[in-house]
Amino acid sequence: MENLLQELQKSFERRRQITFDNSNIKAQITEKVGQLSRIIESTSTTDSKSKHQFSGQSPVVTELKDTIENLKTRLRESERRCALESLRYEELLLELESSQMRQKYDMLDDASSGFGAHSLLMAASTSPRDALNDLSDELHSRIGERMNQGWDLTNFGK
Repeated sequence: MENLLQELQKSFERRRQITFDNSNIKAQITEKVGQLSRIIESTSTTDSKSKHQFSGQSPVVTELKDTIENLKTRLRESERRCALESLRYEELLLELESSQMRQKYDMLDDASSGFGAHSLLMAASTSPRDALNDLSDELHSRIGERMNQGWDLTNFGK
């Protein structure tokens, strides 16, 4: 269980770092879009002679547009990593719950084995084993749902 807690902490830290990186990329995109807007605005207010000179600045505009597209691509990839890390975090939480249920079951099993109540415990409709199986089914169901949502990566970054 200690390993699960450590993995949970690492996953949380990775997700936090990715979110921080996303914020930085968004700020860079905003800055580059602002630069591009200022360049385009300044050329639209000048006379035709300046527009002729602007053709010499065209590589600057092209470079800014390429930079913006590259940043958008990085942002989409980073958002995908964040979504996957969120899934991993959720998976670890479910594993932790399952582990805790298993521990409770083992404790009940150990405690009841000396008193002959073990057979009664197993016969109960909501036995710890059933609860553990239900939790396992829930884990698989949630992961399946998340993968159906999360693996459709075409919606990220839009």
